[in-house]
Amino acid sequence: MMALSIRQPYLWAICRGGKDVENRANKRGQEAARKQFLPASGRTVLLHASSRWEGEEAFRVVRHRTGLDVTAGGPRADTAWFGDGGFVATARVEAIHTADACYDPLSGRMCSRWAEENAAHLVLGEVRVLHRPVPYRGALGLFKVEDATVLSQIRRQLA
Repeated sequence: MMALSIRQPYLWAICRGGKDVENRANKRGQEAARKQFLPASGRTVLLHASSRWEGEEAFRVVRHRTGLDVTAGGPRADTAWFGDGGFVATARVEAIHTADACYDPLSGRMCSRWAEENAAHLVLGEVRVLHRPVPYRGALGLFKVEDATVLSQIRRQLA
C-alpha cells in the first residue's frame, strides 16, 4: 500500500479540521511534483505522522483556516494519539493537479482554501482516522508499505 508522510499540524488539519488538499512542492516545479505523486491518484493511501513538525506559522495558518486553536486540544495536546512516526489515517487521493491548472482567474480562487500556489495539489477525500496510531518509520514523499503486520493492524482498525 502507498503512504504519504505529513508534518503536523497539517496532518491534524486533514484528520480533524477539514483540510482537503495536501500541497507538495518540487525544486523542478509543480508539474514535476504532480508527476511524482501520480501513482497515488485514485487510490487510498496511508497517512503517516512525520516525526518532524512544521513551525509556528503553520499552526497559525491551521488555526485561521479551521477556526480551531490547534495548540489547545490539537496535535500538541494530543501527541499520544498523533504520535511521532506512525500511521494515523487513510485517505483517497481523488485528484492530483498543479496550482496553475486549478486557478480560476475570474474568481481568483483555486480548488480549495487549503490549496497553495506553485505546488501540486493532492485532493483528498474519504479520510478515515485510526483509533490508535500504528508506529512505523516513514520516508519523504510517497512511499510503499509492505510490512504485513503493520498492514494487518491498520485493516483491523478500519474494519
